[in-house]
Amino acid sequence: MDQWFTPSWPRKAKIAIGLLEFVEDVFHGTFGNFLMCDLSANNIGYNTKHDLKMIDMRKVIPEVSFKQLIGARHCETDVDCVYGTDCRTTCHQSKKQCTTELDQPNLTKVCALLKDYLLNGAPSDVREELEKQLYSCIALRGTASQMEMEHSLILNNLKTLLWKKISHTKDS
Repeated sequence: MDQWFTPSWPRKAKIAIGLLEFVEDVFHGTFGNFLMCDLSANNIGYNTKHDLKMIDMRKVIPEVSFKQLIGARHCETDVDCVYGTDCRTTCHQSKKQCTTELDQPNLTKVCALLKDYLLNGAPSDVREELEKQLYSCIALRGTASQMEMEHSLILNNLKTLLWKKISHTKDS
């Protein structure tokens, strides 16, 4: 992302908090879990108050629907087991069928997207801790049931770190 055209760091942090809250909502939503299958920078925006706006929701799908769709897909290689640009599973070679377990959870994909966006221009007193938390987030692996607690802790720690840094500014 071109840093010349991005908002000030406190405003970027506010947008990032909005994206993290969106991840939390779709992961633990009232209507079940949803998967974010297109997390390109072109799909994420913000309004004049720097509140997050998802541009295109067509690739945010219920996890149940994804598992039905991908689990019925014939495959030769892992490349055949991709939905959108970001929801990937593996090809079970002997069955020639896509598995239904995602390679990366929503939060991991969001943290990878936020890494350069937030670290570029981050205040020196928060940069090291922010980098550590983002890399912990990017390293998340495993099934949803295995990582629910870790997912929640990383998500809350990131939101808290960002909020503490901007809560006293006019940009929050």
